[in-house]
Amino acid sequence: MNLEKHSRTITLRCPTCAGSTFESESPESHSVTCTGCERVISREELRRENEEN
Repeated sequence: MNLEKHSRTITLRCPTCAGSTFESESPESHSVTCTGCERVISREELRRENEEN
């Protein structure tokens, strides 16, 4: 099976404002900040909030 044919990108959305741009202190940081509403959210919570996607 060719996995390249089955590759896709899922955009994570902020649960507060539906923004899709986030900033973090570093790649190892456990939280991110939404650039739209400035909500600070953990990476795990962001994944959980978007799991239906």
